[in-house]
Amino acid sequence: MLTESQVIAAVCRFLKKNGFRVTQHLSETQHGRDIVAISLNGTQEITIEAKGETSSMAHTRRYGKPFNSGQVEDHVAKALYCAARDASLDMLAGVAFPKNTAHVKCVQKILPALKKLCIEVFWVRSDKSVEVEHVWKTWGTACMRQPLPKRGDK
Repeated sequence: MLTESQVIAAVCRFLKKNGFRVTQHLSETQHGRDIVAISLNGTQEITIEAKGETSSMAHTRRYGKPFNSGQVEDHVAKALYCAARDASLDMLAGVAFPKNTAHVKCVQKILPALKKLCIEVFWVRSDKSVEVEHVWKTWGTACMRQPLPKRGDK
């Protein structure tokens, strides 16, 4: 069972291997953007909101147990909100989840919207390897997306 911190750590390793410098990574007890990174050439800043599949706090009822479908839906909704907020600021935005049945089922329902918003999905497997949905145009070099029109632009 992956905690949020484990998902964050796995995605940070993946980003470093793919040409990004991680400038911020938080734990589940900290508030703010879970992951902030920049391309090595300094042209692309990205933010990622991450969620785990169990609580990391031993005093909670969900510690060591998978989140139920309602909790997964709430987590996905919160991650989508954070990513959409950052995408509206012309940042490359992403969400990161454990690759399990509940998260995949939930995200598949909104994947078309994530693609329209150019929000990347990072899946962390139980072995802590990472795969992406390839929403961003390229990987391995600078990830490019068309900037959103400024207010008043058509």
